[in-house]
Amino acid sequence: MMSRSCPTVAAVALACLCGSAAVAGPPPHVYLLARGQSGLWQVDTATGDRRLLELYGYPLVLALGPATVTAGGEVLFTAVDAAQYTAIHALDPDTGSRAGVSGPVLDGGDTTRGAGPSFEPGVAGLVAGPSGTLFALREFAGPMSVSPATGDRAVVSQAVEPRVGLGFPLARPIDLAVETTGSLLVMDEFEGLVRVRLTDGVRTMEFPSTLFIEPPLRFDRLPDGRFVHCVPGTDAVFVFDPRTRVDRPLSGRGNGAGPALTSVADLVVAPDGTVFVVDVGEPAVVAIDPVTGDRRLVSGGAAQRGDGESLPTALDRPTFATFAPDAVPAGPPPRPVRRRLSSPLSP
Repeated sequence: MMSRSCPTVAAVALACLCGSAAVAGPPPHVYLLARGQSGLWQVDTATGDRRLLELYGYPLVLALGPATVTAGGEVLFTAVDAAQYTAIHALDPDTGSRAGVSGPVLDGGDTTRGAGPSFEPGVAGLVAGPSGTLFALREFAGPMSVSPATGDRAVVSQAVEPRVGLGFPLARPIDLAVETTGSLLVMDEFEGLVRVRLTDGVRTMEFPSTLFIEPPLRFDRLPDGRFVHCVPGTDAVFVFDPRTRVDRPLSGRGNGAGPALTSVADLVVAPDGTVFVVDVGEPAVVAIDPVTGDRRLVSGGAAQRGDGESLPTALDRPTFATFAPDAVPAGPPPRPVRRRLSSPLSP
């Protein structure tokens, strides 16, 4: 529903993943995209107003894929052209200017920006990490690092040939989030959350799917280290604490006050910790308090809050652009470090 460079994978990416001071207040906008359309919805979190930002049209764009918002407010998005090639592009929401970032850029020519493996067979997730890092989750393979400056692409980890990194094989990676400890969390649709180390691509099964009340098919990471997650089409958002390994409902199904959730399609965590969900049952964008689970209508809904373009519906399969966690402080480690003390009085 869980955020928020490097031409190679090694220590450059690791050095960039560092937390900083927290941001006060929710972001001015959240962004929604519909996979079968060529536009991006900008939703004002204060007024609820909606603006449809036009991107490219057919044949330059056949379908849009995952998107992410950088710390500077630029929106990076994936797009598939009529020839079925995938690339990453950048959009300045204020000016409307667009530019190719990596892959076969959509300029009507044959230009490919950057070197390295292609994004095929497709991109399942995209997240901008701290300090300009960018990671794309390649379908049926694993995460890649992408340099926004050069467009260069490098495999972070994958169990398919050519193999990179050892450990738990990713069979069906569908979502990812950045940790501030030099690693990524990748959701495998059938297995659970896998931690991927950036330095060597080692994959570790950290949180199997049996730990969760419902499979975390869409998830994001809170600033305090907890995860929020949901199953598209259901009426609740859950929160998982990696310290206690306990999963519980956060909002919906009798938890939290405010407008009822009916059919949550996706969620995203803003840098200040606010959880935003898109509910296609209304449709509406709703903000959730990460502590109390209380809900606040942001846009749309029965009250039709805000002006502008109608929100995408269930047929559009809307998803949020993730946020870069630059302003999110590092949470505590998922598992406590245990050590034997030399005496009961040892510090």
